[in-house]
Amino acid sequence: MDSLTPSAPPLAPPAPKGPPPRPLLPLPPTIPPPPTSATAVAAAPQVFDYAYFRGLDGTTPINYKIHNVALKWFRDGLERADRDHMTFSNTDSHEVAEIDRQKGGPLYAFNEANMTLWRWQDMVAQLRADDCQKLCQGLCQEDEDPADRSRGLIGCRIQKTEVYDHKRHSALQDTSDPPGDILYVWHFVLECEHGAQVFLHPNYSNPKVECHREALLPDYEIPRSGLGGTSSRGTFKYFKSKYVHDTLRFNAAQANAKPKAKAIV
Repeated sequence: MDSLTPSAPPLAPPAPKGPPPRPLLPLPPTIPPPPTSATAVAAAPQVFDYAYFRGLDGTTPINYKIHNVALKWFRDGLERADRDHMTFSNTDSHEVAEIDRQKGGPLYAFNEANMTLWRWQDMVAQLRADDCQKLCQGLCQEDEDPADRSRGLIGCRIQKTEVYDHKRHSALQDTSDPPGDILYVWHFVLECEHGAQVFLHPNYSNPKVECHREALLPDYEIPRSGLGGTSSRGTFKYFKSKYVHDTLRFNAAQANAKPKAKAIV
């Protein structure tokens, strides 16, 4: 006998399935993760401030002449290699050869059998206290806003400029083989923490350090009579001081030791 209970309605057909969800794409491997505070601090350049250089002052007695010898040593090697700059290490020393100067003349040679360790930090530390502080502040003038002063130095390089080097041409003019091509001035360039750069040129014959704080634009002016020649009275002084904004001095108390030098035979 048929049941009087009504049968359940048939189930509706299942809804058609949509497209599967797109998988999440992985980050490209070239995108580094965000730096942590520790890695960010490690990446910041070290700032060598005035207190750091005062702590070095006198710890390694050296003659101030070594800084000019270092400039010559690196300059001559870079010119032979056709390079225009070299950045110095902030942690390691660099070897500089002993200079052999011809007595009473401009000629010199290097004795590579006798090398000396040199660091740019020692050059800065040997400046007089006031000059060292001025350099660490980026050669700011007294009337400038203190907020514009650098907190210290973060690096040093030697740099070839495009400025005619009258001092070298004048010294070599009367030698047996004067240079036929124009020679250019090289400087030590100190990078300040606030972005400015200070150009230094230490002398060999005295503790003066000529410096300026602006990038040098190309300047191919030469004397009217040619390389190493003259235009009028005062030509040498004109070219020597043309780009000198300030003159610093090394500490004379550390300049008593005689530099190692021999006359060229």
